[in-house]
Amino acid sequence: DRSTGRLDLVIHWKGGTYTTLEVEMPPTGAEQKTTFEDVEIVRRMAPRYGDDQIAAVLNRLGRKTGKGKRWSRISVRTVCRNYAIDGTGDRVIDPETLSMEPSCEEVQCEHRYDQEARHAWSSQEGASGAIRSVGASPC
Repeated sequence: DRSTGRLDLVIHWKGGTYTTLEVEMPPTGAEQKTTFEDVEIVRRMAPRYGDDQIAAVLNRLGRKTGKGKRWSRISVRTVCRNYAIDGTGDRVIDPETLSMEPSCEEVQCEHRYDQEARHAWSSQEGASGAIRSVGASPC
């Protein structure tokens, strides 16, 4: 019954017995649509970033897919296909971005790798220049 949002099912078993079930109706496609804001985030990021990077940003922002799930590389690719968004698809390595280990080599310091405290660093002036921190310094 559409007015109650429930389905009444009757299962007829071999031998003549039957079971009656009442279940909720599955959501319609309109209820599972990706929000305009999420599509715009993907549209703006797609030319420069890979699908996995876009998914990570959407997840950090607490955004959910149209089905209420966490974002993945595949869900970002699906949005790009459904909304005719051109993107790279693959991870793009920005030559100006250094991970923690290369950045410490750059400034000649020691570092300890901490699974919960990953930091991104960006070089502002090249190999001989200063390192700009996006997070806290691991050194």
